[in-house]
Amino acid sequence: MRPVKISFLALALFLMSSCSPFSDLQTARTAGEGKLELTPFISGRANTSEEESIVDPVLGAHLAYGLAPKTDIRLSMRATVLGMYIHAGPKFGLWENRLSVYVPVGTLLTWGDNFDGNFAAALAEIQPTLLYTQPLIKDQLEWNFSSKWIQRFGQVPLGSYAFNTSLSFGKNLRKRAFIVEYGTMGFADGELRNSTVNQFSFGIVFKM
Repeated sequence: MRPVKISFLALALFLMSSCSPFSDLQTARTAGEGKLELTPFISGRANTSEEESIVDPVLGAHLAYGLAPKTDIRLSMRATVLGMYIHAGPKFGLWENRLSVYVPVGTLLTWGDNFDGNFAAALAEIQPTLLYTQPLIKDQLEWNFSSKWIQRFGQVPLGSYAFNTSLSFGKNLRKRAFIVEYGTMGFADGELRNSTVNQFSFGIVFKM
């Protein structure tokens, strides 16, 4: 492998382990059988540790399709300075509009010519997520909370945990919702144990 690829791989592995996307920008609601949800969003993430601080802007979109009344399939794409993070997985409603579980798997596809055949596998991860929604004003204002475990595989067998809290609001949340979200991620082991990542996001959920 050429030196430039080795250097890029080392940088990407560090940033992936410290800055893997963890925002949710969704509620416990499912899309509904045969229906679509599109959520474009923007996020700002800041990774802080005793030695350094990294700020990483993110642009992305979530797409959800209702396979059954309480089962969705979701696809997430997030563009960062390193490349495109892609996650996909099922979402299951456990308590209608109040509690659900989402299990995405994903990886990072890098920009340019720095990608090699083993790179995506080295950065693969799974993010089992529990989502809770508390209605405040019926179909107009809701508070959301999520907790997740992020397990990375390949060359970065690192575990971390994250929590997100958000408000979703609008004239009719069954048709369109605005979401503002704040979250934080910590690390269970490794050299990043004393690091934290914080994110603030804004998105719009279009229901079709």
